[in-house]
Amino acid sequence: MENPFYNRIASALWVFLLILVVTLAAYVSVGRLLTANLASFRVEILRELNARLPFGIEAQEVAGEWQSFTPELILTGLRITIPGSESRPLELSRGRMGVDVLNSLRTRSLQMTRLVLDGLSLRGELSSEGEFSLAGFGRERGGATAPLREFLLNIERITLRDNRLILTMPDGDVRDLALQLELSREGSQRHVQATLVSSAGAQIDVVAQGLGDPFTPALFAGQVYLNMQSAHLGAVRDMFAEQAIAVWADGAVDLELWLNWDKGKPSVQARLEGGDLLVAADNASWELPLQRVALEARLQQRNDQWSLFVSNVQIENDSVQWALPRLQLDTVKDGLRARTEGFELAPLSAIFSNQEAVSEALRDVFSVLQPRGHISALEITIGDINLPGDDWQLAANFEDLAVETLHGAPGVTAATGYTQIVPSGATVILDGQSMTLDFPAVYREPLHFDDLYGTLHLDWDAGSVKLTSGLLTTLGEEGVAKVMFGLNIPLQPDDIGIEMDLLVGLHDTHPVHRIKYIPYILDPALLTWLADSIGEGDIEQGAFLWRGSLREGAAPLRTVQLAFNVADTQLNYHPQWPPVLVEQGVILIDD
Repeated sequence: MENPFYNRIASALWVFLLILVVTLAAYVSVGRLLTANLASFRVEILRELNARLPFGIEAQEVAGEWQSFTPELILTGLRITIPGSESRPLELSRGRMGVDVLNSLRTRSLQMTRLVLDGLSLRGELSSEGEFSLAGFGRERGGATAPLREFLLNIERITLRDNRLILTMPDGDVRDLALQLELSREGSQRHVQATLVSSAGAQIDVVAQGLGDPFTPALFAGQVYLNMQSAHLGAVRDMFAEQAIAVWADGAVDLELWLNWDKGKPSVQARLEGGDLLVAADNASWELPLQRVALEARLQQRNDQWSLFVSNVQIENDSVQWALPRLQLDTVKDGLRARTEGFELAPLSAIFSNQEAVSEALRDVFSVLQPRGHISALEITIGDINLPGDDWQLAANFEDLAVETLHGAPGVTAATGYTQIVPSGATVILDGQSMTLDFPAVYREPLHFDDLYGTLHLDWDAGSVKLTSGLLTTLGEEGVAKVMFGLNIPLQPDDIGIEMDLLVGLHDTHPVHRIKYIPYILDPALLTWLADSIGEGDIEQGAFLWRGSLREGAAPLRTVQLAFNVADTQLNYHPQWPPVLVEQGVILIDD
């Protein structure tokens, strides 16, 4: 049995739906009729638009279209005047405005849902001071711009198509920039898509989204993605002020940026791929060519400190590749701290030793030293960024380090340890196995040690470089040896030259090993005597001392002593004397 109540509800719903359909049909029909006859009301429409829009408009023709349930105004030959501007109006080929009928009736003022501008032509100028001016836009602020700001916040969609910006550079060069832009809003959620193409070969694509009022950064949160591709990065440099950037690069670049803004807290991520780059100073004082550079980076702010995290750094030049897994830069009050790890020295040295940007003296140092090995950790601290040359410190852990000898300083192979360097000197702690020290000015063959540990100190000034050691402990074929040495290397020519202090002590070894620590620059007669005089036996204790100049033929400027406590050792003191067996004795040699 049918329920009369449900029948009445069904009848009422059918009547309501019928009325709704008829109302919508009438609304659309009337809307289409009105929009089709808008051309005859051009003056009235423009007057009402100018009374309600935050900018003034003029149009040669006014027409209308009906899109779904939304009427659209089509303005052809459009000219826009920005409040407070004394420049010529902006000219567009066409503009489309979608009218929000319900909100317009509710507020009794024109409310637009979308705005489409086609063929906008702008002229801008960039001064040498870095100031950008756009023809058609005034410089007034505050009340004059408040309506425009309110308009941008409330409109649901703005689309700029086939727009053009003619930009005059500081040097008088003119750039033609094509711009496509779309801004949309859904509630408080905002989206932006833009493409900027330059006649100089650069293209910039931007995609952004955010929540809140972008004109109030403390209350806005959003993300921006930017992709810039340029075959001529130097052309992008011209868009900045002439003194704005001290270092720039030219070449091809592909740059991606991810910017996150969280109510006043920014963070940036980047990916860079560059090819055939020429990095140069703004004053052309130096240039650094690089065939390829690639890296990823992330910039963060925590309290008052900025941190830059760089990873996957790859640099290539002249078929030499250098990789840096990670790098961290931190601002510390007025200073800067850089930390990194896990990179090889050899390719870095090869790249910089061939760069004209590096001073000739430093290139010569790289070429002679040929540093190679693995840096497991590195930290560079600059106390005052305004005086970087006066207040800095470098600390590093190294493995399998090798450098060639330079100016009398010893070369080293397979060194493991730690170093700390400051403007006035350095400390090196060695602790490794299978290490080799090379003193070519003193020993013909490098000194190999199965184990070596100890500390070296370097000090330098304008006149000399001084190298001193603490007590070095070595282990080799000769057994355990204790070594102390020092070098005084003058940076200006003098009569003495490089001076060395060397003291070697060893015990419980065979006489054959004494040759290892005896310099070849001793008097030939003494070298012959040392080679033939001490035969088979045991050296319970041995000592060698050198103090003075390393210059060849400068015997009066140095002294040499040797001492041996021997046991059961054959001694040939003189060819005309019979050899003797020393069961227990001391041999002293003093020049």
